[in-house]
Amino acid sequence: MCPEFADFYTRNKDAKEASKRVEEFLRSCTRVVDVENVEDDKEYQVRDIDLLCTLEVGDDRKTVAIEVKGDTKAHQTGNFFFETVSNEALGTQGCFLKSEADLLFYYLLETDRLYIFPLKKLQEWFVEMQKRLISSSRLRNIFRRRKTHTVDSTGNYQHTTVGRCVKIEYTKRCLKEENIPFREIERMSEWRCTVTDFCLEQI
Repeated sequence: MCPEFADFYTRNKDAKEASKRVEEFLRSCTRVVDVENVEDDKEYQVRDIDLLCTLEVGDDRKTVAIEVKGDTKAHQTGNFFFETVSNEALGTQGCFLKSEADLLFYYLLETDRLYIFPLKKLQEWFVEMQKRLISSSRLRNIFRRRKTHTVDSTGNYQHTTVGRCVKIEYTKRCLKEENIPFREIERMSEWRCTVTDFCLEQI
C-alpha cells in the first residue's frame, strides 16, 4: 500500500535530505567533475530537475540532469510510487511524467538503496503500460492507482496527489525484458559510482 496522507513539511524535508545525500554521493564518484544543486532555481523547477552532474566521458565532458525521488515507504511496501497528477483539483501533470531530467535517482532513505533509471525510457515504458491498463484487470492490480492527501503542519488539507504504486520487483523484471538498463545500488553511501552506472547509452 501507499500512504494516504503526507505532511507537506515532512515530505519537503525528506526530498531535501534525499537530494543532499545523492549530491554527496555523486561528489565522491569516479569521473564526476562537478555537481550543481538547482532545486531552488525556478528555471529547473518547472522542468522538475534537481541536480546537474558533469562527468568525464573518455576525453569529453557531459552534463546530465537528474531528478531525485526520496521515498521513506518503499522498503516497507515494496512499491515504487510514480506520480501522475501533482494536484488533482487543478489537473496538473505529476513530476514523474513531466520531468525533463536525463536520469531518475530513486532513493530509499530508510535503507540507503538507490535505483538509477534513464528517465525518458522509464517514462515511455510506464505510459505504454498505462495504455494496457484499460483492457487488463491483472495490470490494474499491479499498477494500483493511489492518492496521497497533503496537509500542512496543523493538519489542514492542501491538495491531493495521484500516482501509481508499482511493485519494485515487477518493474525490474519488465525493464530487463525490455532491455532498458538501470542500476540498483544496495548501499549508496558505500558505493563508488563509475560512468557505466549512469546508463549514458540510453540518454
